[in-house]
Amino acid sequence: MPALVSAASISARGVGSSVQQRRHQLLSEWNAWAANQSHGARPTLQSCGPHEVLIFLEHYRSQHHGRAPTPAGVDPESAPLGPTPLAPSTMRQVAGNLSALLAATGRSGEWGLSNTAGNPVRSTA
Repeated sequence: MPALVSAASISARGVGSSVQQRRHQLLSEWNAWAANQSHGARPTLQSCGPHEVLIFLEHYRSQHHGRAPTPAGVDPESAPLGPTPLAPSTMRQVAGNLSALLAATGRSGEWGLSNTAGNPVRSTA
Protein backbone atom coordinates (compact mmCIF):
# COMPACT_ATOMS: atom_id res chain seq x y z
CA MET A 1 0.00 0.00 0.00
CA PRO A 2 2.82 2.52 0.64
CA ALA A 3 3.79 2.24 -3.03
CA LEU A 4 0.26 3.25 -4.07
CA VAL A 5 0.23 6.24 -1.76
CA SER A 6 3.62 7.16 -3.14
CA ALA A 7 2.30 6.71 -6.68
CA ALA A 8 -0.52 9.14 -6.01
CA SER A 9 1.81 11.74 -4.56
CA ILE A 10 4.38 11.37 -7.35
CA SER A 11 1.75 11.54 -10.07
CA ALA A 12 0.46 14.75 -8.50
CA ARG A 13 3.73 16.60 -9.03
CA GLY A 14 3.47 19.39 -11.54
CA VAL A 15 -0.31 19.29 -11.84
CA GLY A 16 -3.06 21.47 -10.45
CA SER A 17 -4.95 20.69 -7.29
CA SER A 18 -8.08 19.60 -9.18
CA VAL A 19 -6.10 17.04 -11.21
CA GLN A 20 -4.36 15.88 -8.05
CA GLN A 21 -7.75 15.45 -6.35
CA ARG A 22 -9.13 13.46 -9.34
CA ARG A 23 -6.09 11.17 -9.27
CA HIS A 24 -6.44 10.51 -5.55
CA GLN A 25 -10.15 9.78 -6.07
CA LEU A 26 -9.32 7.46 -8.97
CA LEU A 27 -6.75 5.64 -6.84
CA SER A 28 -9.39 5.18 -4.13
CA GLU A 29 -11.85 3.83 -6.69
CA TRP A 30 -9.21 1.47 -8.12
CA ASN A 31 -8.45 0.15 -4.62
CA ALA A 32 -12.14 -0.37 -3.84
CA TRP A 33 -12.72 -2.10 -7.19
CA ALA A 34 -9.64 -4.32 -6.78
CA ALA A 35 -10.67 -5.29 -3.23
CA ASN A 36 -13.99 -6.59 -4.59
CA GLN A 37 -12.45 -8.83 -7.25
CA SER A 38 -13.18 -12.44 -6.44
CA HIS A 39 -10.62 -14.15 -8.65
CA GLY A 40 -7.24 -15.25 -7.24
CA ALA A 41 -4.78 -12.38 -7.33
CA ARG A 42 -6.25 -8.94 -6.93
CA PRO A 43 -5.10 -6.51 -9.61
CA THR A 44 -2.62 -3.88 -8.49
CA LEU A 45 -1.28 -0.86 -10.29
CA GLN A 46 2.16 -2.47 -10.23
CA SER A 47 1.09 -5.71 -11.92
CA CYS A 48 -2.15 -5.21 -13.86
CA GLY A 49 -2.45 -5.79 -17.58
CA PRO A 50 -4.64 -4.22 -20.27
CA HIS A 51 -7.47 -6.64 -19.48
CA GLU A 52 -7.75 -5.41 -15.88
CA VAL A 53 -7.48 -1.79 -17.01
CA LEU A 54 -10.37 -2.25 -19.46
CA ILE A 55 -12.50 -4.00 -16.85
CA PHE A 56 -11.83 -1.19 -14.37
CA LEU A 57 -12.65 1.51 -16.95
CA GLU A 58 -15.93 -0.26 -17.79
CA HIS A 59 -16.70 -0.48 -14.08
CA TYR A 60 -15.92 3.22 -13.69
CA ARG A 61 -18.17 4.08 -16.64
CA SER A 62 -21.03 2.06 -15.18
CA GLN A 63 -20.71 3.76 -11.78
CA HIS A 64 -20.62 7.38 -12.98
CA HIS A 65 -22.99 9.53 -14.97
CA GLY A 66 -22.52 12.54 -17.18
CA ARG A 67 -24.53 15.72 -17.33
CA ALA A 68 -27.53 15.81 -19.63
CA PRO A 69 -27.41 18.66 -22.13
CA THR A 70 -30.17 21.22 -21.72
CA PRO A 71 -31.57 22.50 -25.03
CA ALA A 72 -31.46 26.24 -25.53
CA GLY A 73 -34.51 28.01 -24.18
CA VAL A 74 -35.48 25.16 -21.86
CA ASP A 75 -35.51 25.70 -18.14
CA PRO A 76 -32.90 23.33 -16.65
CA GLU A 77 -35.33 22.52 -13.83
CA SER A 78 -37.91 21.19 -16.27
CA ALA A 79 -35.46 19.28 -18.48
CA PRO A 80 -35.83 15.49 -18.41
CA LEU A 81 -33.67 13.91 -15.77
CA GLY A 82 -32.05 10.54 -15.85
CA PRO A 83 -28.66 8.92 -16.11
CA THR A 84 -26.56 10.21 -18.95
CA PRO A 85 -23.54 8.23 -20.13
CA LEU A 86 -20.12 9.74 -19.58
CA ALA A 87 -18.74 11.59 -22.56
CA PRO A 88 -15.86 9.94 -24.46
CA SER A 89 -13.65 12.89 -23.50
CA THR A 90 -14.33 12.20 -19.81
CA MET A 91 -13.32 8.58 -20.24
CA ARG A 92 -10.13 9.72 -22.02
CA GLN A 93 -9.39 11.93 -19.00
CA VAL A 94 -9.96 9.01 -16.63
CA ALA A 95 -7.66 6.79 -18.72
CA GLY A 96 -5.04 9.55 -18.77
CA ASN A 97 -5.17 9.92 -15.00
CA LEU A 98 -4.94 6.15 -14.57
CA SER A 99 -1.97 6.14 -16.92
CA ALA A 100 -0.28 8.82 -14.78
CA LEU A 101 -0.84 6.71 -11.65
CA LEU A 102 0.64 3.68 -13.41
CA ALA A 103 3.62 5.71 -14.63
CA ALA A 104 4.23 6.89 -11.06
CA THR A 105 4.65 3.26 -10.00
CA GLY A 106 7.45 2.91 -12.55
CA ARG A 107 5.41 1.48 -15.41
CA SER A 108 6.64 3.25 -18.52
CA GLY A 109 6.63 2.54 -22.21
CA GLU A 110 3.99 0.57 -24.04
CA TRP A 111 2.73 -2.63 -22.49
CA GLY A 112 3.24 -5.68 -24.66
CA LEU A 113 3.89 -9.39 -24.34
CA SER A 114 7.59 -8.62 -24.41
CA ASN A 115 7.24 -5.67 -21.98
CA THR A 116 4.73 -6.61 -19.30
CA ALA A 117 6.26 -3.96 -17.03
CA GLY A 118 5.05 -1.29 -19.45
CA ASN A 119 2.03 0.94 -18.96
CA PRO A 120 -1.09 -1.09 -19.87
CA VAL A 121 -3.07 2.04 -20.74
CA ARG A 122 -0.58 2.44 -23.59
CA SER A 123 -1.02 -1.14 -24.69
CA THR A 124 0.13 -2.53 -28.02
CA ALA A 125 -1.90 -5.70 -27.39
